Amino acid sequence: MQGEPLPPLLNLPQPAEIRAVQRGDKALIDWVLPALTTEGQAVRADKLGPVEVYRAIISGLRRQVGSGEFESAAQRIAELPARESHYSAELKPEGPPHTAAFAIRLLNDRGHAAGFSNVVAVPVVPPPAAPGWLRATVTEEAILLEWPPAPGAASYHVYRSQQTPGPEQGAQAPPPPLSLLANTDKAGYADPNFEFGREYRYLVRAVATRDGFSGESADSTPAVVRSDDVFPPPVPSGLVGLVSESTAPGQPLAVELSWEPSSARDLAGYNVFRSDAGAPPRRLNTGLLASPAFRDTAVTPGVSYSYSVSAVDQKGNQSARCEPVGVKP
Repeated sequence: MQGEPLPPLLNLPQPAEIRAVQRGDKALIDWVLPALTTEGQAVRADKLGPVEVYRAIISGLRRQVGSGEFESAAQRIAELPARESHYSAELKPEGPPHTAAFAIRLLNDRGHAAGFSNVVAVPVVPPPAAPGWLRATVTEEAILLEWPPAPGAASYHVYRSQQTPGPEQGAQAPPPPLSLLANTDKAGYADPNFEFGREYRYLVRAVATRDGFSGESADSTPAVVRSDDVFPPPVPSGLVGLVSESTAPGQPLAVELSWEPSSARDLAGYNVFRSDAGAPPRRLNTGLLASPAFRDTAVTPGVSYSYSVSAVDQKGNQSARCEPVGVKP
């Protein structure tokens, strides 16, 4: 026996959860489209209608606006294609302090919606000018950022994203998401938390304040930099050379060299150089020395030698040679 026929599905998408932030003279709104309808069914693309964006202007600066207050003042400002998930709304920062509140409605193919999304309040702050340019310079200890001061800025937000360069990331690949790195009141920042061999993308937004609320400017020009390690380790210091006298028949005369261990974290080893009677220095060791010491047995009594040492890191960067030390066996 067959039961009563089921009513047709409404295919109403569940209300979305939205976010909104001020960026310059615009409010950037985004949301994630729900996966289910109000009846617990999977949302079907062919049953989706447009997305309606609503805005309400509320007097004063507010962090929250109630749904009832919003609905009584809301006006539709945009109708977007189905499955759209971003919208940029114009703000009017001039004039008395006010808050722009936003919500959206997701329609089905018959023009019906399950209601408004959550309401997001954007207290509107007259934004400062965006920093005109941004420069990034890699040093051994930090990536140094600098930009021109922005008129009206109380501080600056520094953002960064990172990725490891590779053949799988083509020129058309979208940049990875940015995260807030620092808040500074200076027109510059030193980022010590980086790794060599990575590519970093930075941008800066100026920040203005009004009655305890803050608003960001538009983006600076982004700066993209690859942190290649081209920095040699410190020049070795404390080189000492002593003659080791022969104490047994057949034991060769030798010059014993020692120096202070390098402080480089990525040290690979050392090279030892010798100059004979004013000739150009030549390397004595065949492979890098792991320890700060070397024994030279290829010496002739009565001949003066000049020794120096360099340090090499794991990338093959070699320091300058230290001050030479003269030894006469």
